[in-house]
Formats: sequence, structure tokens, C-alpha cells
Amino acid sequence: PLRLFLSWYVPRMLRETLAFSRRCEQVADALAVTVCGSKAACEAEAALALREKSLAARFWPELFGRAGKDDVEAARPFTRLLSGHAGAWPRDSAEAITWMHELLCRKTSPDDTHPSFAERMAATGVDPLRDLPTLPWRAPVPSAAQAWLGNAAPGIAQWLDHRWQQQAQSDWAAAKVHHLEK
Repeated sequence: PLRLFLSWYVPRMLRETLAFSRRCEQVADALAVTVCGSKAACEAEAALALREKSLAARFWPELFGRAGKDDVEAARPFTRLLSGHAGAWPRDSAEAITWMHELLCRKTSPDDTHPSFAERMAATGVDPLRDLPTLPWRAPVPSAAQAWLGNAAPGIAQWLDHRWQQQAQSDWAAAKVHHLEK
């Protein structure tokens, strides 16, 4: 009886939990528009989405691609990010616009914790391809971390690198095996 109940209850609970998470994100987005304005909220959403795409498509794969050559101690992702590593951003405005189009075409999945990028953009009231003459695809100089943290930023990046290295040991070892087998 417990198994039957759980097989009925758990999928429904997950569905409602994910829908609730999406609603919470919509409220947060609406508050961002209220506090910062439509254009600033749109620019922030666009910059975060482009940064996330670049990190997933280029930065992290490139970093783990070094596993066959370097030990995990040589991998310092947060120090690289702080220095404005080129792989953490789109290469140019053409790539940023292409990625923006791709992101705008994706639909929200029932498994998503966030609304789709298109829904988030629509909530700002700004068309990112028409109303933003220049997409925020370049790394700001100085970065937000450098501006906010000042001289403490490098030390924090080193601390984060050390913590990441401890947690990434098994993934790094698996990547190393994968690269050595090629």
C-alpha cells in the first residue's frame, strides 16, 4: 500500500513543487522590474542567460578538457572567471544574438524550476532583440565581483577554487580517464 501511495503522490507533489518554483521566479522577476525598471531587468536577464550558456557550452567543457593534461589543483575556475576568461562570455555580438534567438525559442518544460527565457523577457516588457541596441554580451570591466569585493576578490576566488577542487575530485578523475581513453 505504501508503494502504491508513493507512486501516486510523489509525481503529483513534484509537479506542484516545480510549478510553485516557477511562480516564485515570476514574482521575483516582477519585483526586479518594479525596483530596477524594465530595461535594467531585461539587460540583467539577458546577460545572465548569455553567461550561463557560455559557461555550459565553453568554459566548463574547456576546463574539464584539461583533466587529461593537468591535475585538479591546476584548475582554478573562479580565479579564471575573476580575470575575465574569454570562454565565460559569447565571442562576439553575432554569437550573442544567435544564442539570444535560441534561448527565446525554448519553451518551459514541466520539469523546469524557472519560466522559459522568452517568458522572463516578456515579463520585463522589453523586446531584447529590438529594444536593446547593444546586447550585454561583453564582460563588464571591472567585473561586478571586482567592483563589489575590491582587494578581497582574489582571496575569495582562491578560497572558492580550493573548495571546488575538493568537491570536483571524482568528476575530474572521471574526465581524466575519459581523455586518456581517447
